[in-house]
Amino acid sequence: MTAEIVIMNQEAVAMATDSVVTIGNEYYDEKTFPSVNKLFAISYDLPIGIMVYGNGRFMGISWETLIKMYQKKHNKDLSHLKDYVQDFLIFLEKFPSFTPENQEQNVLDNFMKYNRYVRERMVDAVNNRDETVDAGTKKSINNPETIIKKILLEEINLLKECPQY
Repeated sequence: MTAEIVIMNQEAVAMATDSVVTIGNEYYDEKTFPSVNKLFAISYDLPIGIMVYGNGRFMGISWETLIKMYQKKHNKDLSHLKDYVQDFLIFLEKFPSFTPENQEQNVLDNFMKYNRYVRERMVDAVNNRDETVDAGTKKSINNPETIIKKILLEEINLLKECPQY
């Protein structure tokens, strides 16, 4: 879990984050790494920063890389903070990897990764099942079809819980 804090008054702003990242999920062992950057200056000359949390990548590229590339490209003084936000968003929109063709490929790649993950989960569950038999019907309640249906229903329910953007 990321901790971020901003303290502001009329004269100053202080920003801070932790530096720990956890990689993994409920099905795989989690690993924790103690030295990740989550706070970046948007400009070398100006006191404007960005804090990141959650997914460390955008369209397959780390936020750190994107922000540092923006730092190198950024060479204009803007009037308001919202102008910097807009300029950064325009930078992201024009980034070569974010063309419609590359976005489609990224969606396809993510779909294929998710497909492999679900398939591996089903194969592991079927291979590691026990032969439990229902006493009333004398039928196996851990047959491959039942296990696969259960996993697919769990995945469908998880997808339904995801926010729609």
